[in-house]
Amino acid sequence: MREITRAAARGAERSDFHLTRFFMYSSLSGVLAAHDSPSKSCLAVSDSSRLAGILGLKAVEVVNVSYPEQSLLALKIADAAFDFCVSDQVFHHLEGNPFDAMRESLRVLRPGGFAVHTTAFINPVYRTPPDFWRFTPEALALMCQAAEGIVVGTGAWGNKEALALIQIGLRRIKVPLDPAHPLHQIAVLNDPEWPIVTWLVAQKPFAQ
Repeated sequence: MREITRAAARGAERSDFHLTRFFMYSSLSGVLAAHDSPSKSCLAVSDSSRLAGILGLKAVEVVNVSYPEQSLLALKIADAAFDFCVSDQVFHHLEGNPFDAMRESLRVLRPGGFAVHTTAFINPVYRTPPDFWRFTPEALALMCQAAEGIVVGTGAWGNKEALALIQIGLRRIKVPLDPAHPLHQIAVLNDPEWPIVTWLVAQKPFAQ
């Protein structure tokens, strides 16, 4: 089955995004572009700088930090140091309270700044790095509100057909760009009862 699926995609022009990222990254594409500026800075947690670019942050200074030197659970960064904070598939690996991580991501923002976090819900368990959590969009919104942040938007993507492809090892297959291609159709099919990936766009209030 896996070889048949790979063969079906062979020769097709493909996206840079693989199966479990295509819909999510397309949905998040350019959502912060209106706020981009060379005078602003973005904290990218655990190699999440690519997400900053997808969001439309092309001109900002991007500062990458990674565990164990920096932990999203307790960042060694001053309050209001950044305009943006992004993490891509980080929250489910947090070895601690994710509510603390959400608070930290908003704490380091200047008033009016934005945090964007993507994470997992229905996914096989990872062994490296260790896997601790799963989040619905509602859970992400709950954590944001508990941290006194503004929920700009949440989202999710997944379907049973994609889960079947994941089970046979095709999680990272690049999605063909042709909308008529079966793999493309699976990549854009979204069943709210079967979310594989979830995400949140949050804003720090201007006055607290």
